[in-house]
Amino acid sequence: MLAGVFAEVLGVERVGVHDNFFDLGGDSIVSIQLVARARRAGLPLTSKDVFTRQTVAALAEAAVLDGAAEERGPDLLPAAGPVPETPVMRWFLDSHRTAPERFTMSVLLDPPGGIDAAALPRAVAALLDRHAMLRLRVADVDGDRRLWTADREDVDRVLTVADAGSASPADLDALVAAHAERARAEVDLREGPPVRVVLLDGGAPSRSRLLVVAHHLVVDGVSWRVLLEDLAAALRQASEGSGVDLG
Repeated sequence: MLAGVFAEVLGVERVGVHDNFFDLGGDSIVSIQLVARARRAGLPLTSKDVFTRQTVAALAEAAVLDGAAEERGPDLLPAAGPVPETPVMRWFLDSHRTAPERFTMSVLLDPPGGIDAAALPRAVAALLDRHAMLRLRVADVDGDRRLWTADREDVDRVLTVADAGSASPADLDALVAAHAERARAEVDLREGPPVRVVLLDGGAPSRSRLLVVAHHLVVDGVSWRVLLEDLAAALRQASEGSGVDLG
């Protein structure tokens, strides 16, 4: 059962009982998917379990098939504290010692229903609270590399709102390109934040665009889906005037 959940969230055909979750492409955000699906199957795991017991066999030892998931605590990394260095992280940091901050990924969103600019700060704050890796810090301390997540991330440092109300389609493309380059340059692994969000505010929800830039250490092609689903849910809840609850 657990091997099947591994294969499903990692997008691979088969997983052996001793295959390592992170060697197969998993990360902290995908671990949340793994935990959620395992819990639905009656396996009360946490993301901490995934980081400390990285194979199907080791996780099976931690799982108790009694459905008592609530007794095991939340399915997230701790709100703040040390982050285990996965094999992929180690390879990246060892291989990219010059300007590692420049290795980013980005998405440009143009949702059919538009973007509620007033609701966006609350939605971004909820996303930062939900996903600890969006608060990642990496630094050398006394000659040793340390990775940790900060207690909180200042939304004002993450979110930028740019006026695009009078921009033509061509001008809007140029604005997006300029802000994307600036956002990539502002991604900071040492002082944070490792993610930037830019709203190109067209004066109406349907004329706005939302750019999200994140360092490759905190997001990949699989985990984008999780983040964007949570961002959409947070925006919807904030727009409705209700409390934002991402679980």
